[in-house]
Amino acid sequence: MMSYSSAIIQTIARTIKELIDQGAKTVVVAGNIPIGCLPVYLIINGKSKDIYKPIIDFIRFPQRYGFTSKPLVVCCGTSHEFNWPGGEYNWDLLRQCGTPNVTACQNPSTYVNWDGRCFTEATNRYVANSWLKGPYADPPILDAHTN
Repeated sequence: MMSYSSAIIQTIARTIKELIDQGAKTVVVAGNIPIGCLPVYLIINGKSKDIYKPIIDFIRFPQRYGFTSKPLVVCCGTSHEFNWPGGEYNWDLLRQCGTPNVTACQNPSTYVNWDGRCFTEATNRYVANSWLKGPYADPPILDAHTN
């Protein structure tokens, strides 16, 4: 396990160096996504503990960010009928995104969650912008870079 982890870290480090050598001014290397509020973990664990501020805000106040779906319901899931058959999160361990008869929603940008494990592009964009421009990095990454 240690050698595999070392290889991954070396690959990440080498890639970051290549980006910088090619002119990148700012590189953000994020850790794990806030997995505690993803449907797969809510179903398995029953509660959410490992979450961070932007995702909490999306869950509590989805309309502020343009998310019109229920914030924990997945876009690509078993059914877009609430509570059938994917339960309250539209997610089923045996029928996940990419398997037969599992469909995606028509407008993913209105969803926080894509498939119960990953966030939608819209969610990731808001998280990235909140780090780069604030308010969830202090100082915002772009401000820290220019000062």
